[in-house]
Amino acid sequence: MLLAVHLTVFHTAISICASVLVVEWLVPRARNRPWVGRPGLVLAGSVLAVTPVVYGEFDQRPPTPVLVAAVVLLAVVVVTAFRVPRGRRPVRGGCRPRRGLGLLAFTCVCAHWVVTYTVAGTGLSWPLGVALSLLPVVAGLLLVRRLAVTGPYGSDGVRVVVGLLTFFVLLSLLVALLGRYDMIISAVVVAWLARRLYTRRAAVSFEPEERVAAAS
Repeated sequence: MLLAVHLTVFHTAISICASVLVVEWLVPRARNRPWVGRPGLVLAGSVLAVTPVVYGEFDQRPPTPVLVAAVVLLAVVVVTAFRVPRGRRPVRGGCRPRRGLGLLAFTCVCAHWVVTYTVAGTGLSWPLGVALSLLPVVAGLLLVRRLAVTGPYGSDGVRVVVGLLTFFVLLSLLVALLGRYDMIISAVVVAWLARRLYTRRAAVSFEPEERVAAAS
């Protein structure tokens, strides 16, 4: 369960949220329209539902409470995807973007990763271990939301995503040192992308909401 929660957090933050923001930064016309319709969502959900049946190791089935918790976690992710509003967040007037948000995001995701892979050896029961591993994630979400002065498409959003991508680069290099040398390519590509995003964070196409707020 601990690993399932970790992978859910990792892919939600990097594979989904960061990837969507990067695409919508690079292709601004994709920001205000859905990428897929309801048939596409139904198809994706069906594939996701069938995946455990195809790849499940039923001879090593975890306890029922763990399965129930996994189903609840999956339901929370799906419901959140529909409930999160896509409206622009108003920019706080007179505030400068926070330079430390990227470091904050990087620190929180690193802390989550370290706790996830060390708490298993402490003998804690899995509910406590899961709760402990999620503390850095919850703290990061609350602090970013409180400290950010721009929305996700502004420079603060870029800093947070660059912090997440930096963690991915270092993790890819670590995996490469363990024998997965193909991960070096991923690390190089993502490092280039993160640097490109960071150096262009003040570009007009990255800051539409700030300019709209200033003009209103």
